[in-house]
This record gives sequence, structure tokens and C-alpha cells, in this order.
Amino acid sequence: MAPKPAFTPEKRFAVPMAWAPRLSPHHAPRTQPVTAIVLHADASAKIEATLNWLRDPASKVSYHVVVSRTGAVFSVVHPDEKAYHAGESELDGVKYLNGFSIGVSLSNKNDGKEPYPSIQVASAVRVCEMFCRHYGIPVARIVTHAQVATPPGRKTDPLGLDVEAFRAAVTRSLTGKVA
Repeated sequence: MAPKPAFTPEKRFAVPMAWAPRLSPHHAPRTQPVTAIVLHADASAKIEATLNWLRDPASKVSYHVVVSRTGAVFSVVHPDEKAYHAGESELDGVKYLNGFSIGVSLSNKNDGKEPYPSIQVASAVRVCEMFCRHYGIPVARIVTHAQVATPPGRKTDPLGLDVEAFRAAVTRSLTGKVA
């Protein structure tokens, strides 16, 4: 079987200069258009540990961006490339979300006790708004790793994040309406 040709978006995503580069070697060309965003929690107490792991050749995992507890955004894999964040997964009957999704990780222990600081959530909302605008992703297709991981129950992240409120905030950001 011949490999799928790389998918090339009409316009390349312009990574904001404010997003600190911490590039991972774990990525590949996309073969499908981007139609979803998967929210994650890194399950780490320190963001540097996460960023180091994502760059470690042994890890074989990556996200597109990681949002720190302070709201700083780290660019790990260019969004026009495929990152390895969702693993075994399915959304609307389509398997392997890595091929058509963007992985956004929030730095959090994922223990259900550590809160997500409002500055971090606001930053993640802005990140997702940018991706939704650029790729035409419907807000309803912002999902959690826990929602799409297979088999169900395999993942819990981002534990404690109010996804409905998060989607509502992205919608407000996209429409310019204030709650």
C-alpha cells in the first residue's frame, strides 16, 4: 500500500512569537485536515519535566502546545504537523485522532485536586480560539483525552477541567460576546 500524501493546509499556521519553542522530535507530516482539538493534562508537578520528556527520544510522545500554570504557552510541534498525543482514540467513529487533531496540554497534576488557574485557562482558551479560527474547527470538537481514549476509561485527563465552561469561553472569544 502506498503511503498517504502529506496534507498541506491552504495557509500555514503562524505560530505566535510569544509561544516559547520547546520543539519535540516526535512528529510526522499530516495526511488529514485538522478537525478537532484534544485537551490534555501533563500529570506533572513541574512543566520543565514535561518539556524535557517531550524532547527525550525515548518518550515517543508530543503535544502541539503546553500551557503552563502561569499561562505561558510552549510550542512543541507545529500544528500543521502530526503530534503523538492521543494514542488509541476515536471521535465520531474515526480512529486515531493524532492524524486530524491538535493536542493542547495544560500543566496540571491531573489528580482532581490541583485547580487550573484562571490565567492558565484563559491562555488555553486563546490558544484554542486561534486554532478554531485558522483550521475552521467547530467548538463542539474541542474534546478531552478522557472522552476520546480507547478503550473508554483508559485516560482521565484533564481531570477537573470544566470542559463545557471551557468551550463556552472559546465560543465567547470567537464571537466577541462577553458573558
